[in-house]
Amino acid sequence: MAAGILSPAQSERAAARVIATTVPFSLVSPAVGSDPTVSANGQFVVFTAAPGADDGRTSSVWLKDESTGDLTELSLPSPLRVGNSIHPVISADGCVVVMTTEIAYDLFRDNDLGSRWDIYRTTLPACGGKANDWTLVSSFINANGVAQARDDVNTDEPAALSGSGSVVAYVRPFTSLSGVAGDGPQPNAIDVVDLTVPIDERTHTVPAPGLPTEVSGSDVVYVGQGSPALSADGNVLVFSSDATSNQAVADWDTPISDTKTAACEIFAWDRTDADPFSAVQLISAGPTGAADAS
Repeated sequence: MAAGILSPAQSERAAARVIATTVPFSLVSPAVGSDPTVSANGQFVVFTAAPGADDGRTSSVWLKDESTGDLTELSLPSPLRVGNSIHPVISADGCVVVMTTEIAYDLFRDNDLGSRWDIYRTTLPACGGKANDWTLVSSFINANGVAQARDDVNTDEPAALSGSGSVVAYVRPFTSLSGVAGDGPQPNAIDVVDLTVPIDERTHTVPAPGLPTEVSGSDVVYVGQGSPALSADGNVLVFSSDATSNQAVADWDTPISDTKTAACEIFAWDRTDADPFSAVQLISAGPTGAADAS
């Protein structure tokens, strides 16, 4: 065959590739796929895309099994109402997926009122789980001693997972010890959830250390903690912070010169270290000292 001339089979494959890149993922919406994460062996990929049904949602979570080519929508609506789902993260072993969602799957702990977002978790059927069987992750203990959905997780940042999916870290609004909120944008904090501990026990969810107990009280805009990442065993949490998070008693950091912001540094918290003076270490420091810009 002359160079540059395709055989009929080659022409068919080339046409298929063109079609695959121009046809929208879902016929419901032309929304593009985003937020992909992949299991350690590359078999499973989760991502956000348009839902598979015209039911009022604009985004849903999907799973692709690269070994079979099967594509499955994971975040189907609950009986109460529809809602959008974003930021899926799959564990390294490919068994657990967490996502940020408006859908209230826990009808006992999640009141499903107002504008609300929570972190939910599922074990995939390939690992013994059930389809659309989601459990609540982002909770707090209410006045009655019962875990209740937070409803307020940060929708700009995905949760982090340990290798087996038994530990989850997510970003939520900072809460001062006194309950006083400052003016303007509020800082964020990170909660770490150990899913081997029952949800109604106080050690199920613990805040990451490294933030002051109160808002700054100044006109400096602090972002608090963000960008959580967990080691495979879940024992080390790495995060960004514009507080002096490696100090046993943290304070808000000094603003950058001639600005109303402070530099965000990278810190690592060893969850197995009970010593507050050594448990959190500054990572983003070199021979000349800590970073002086975010």
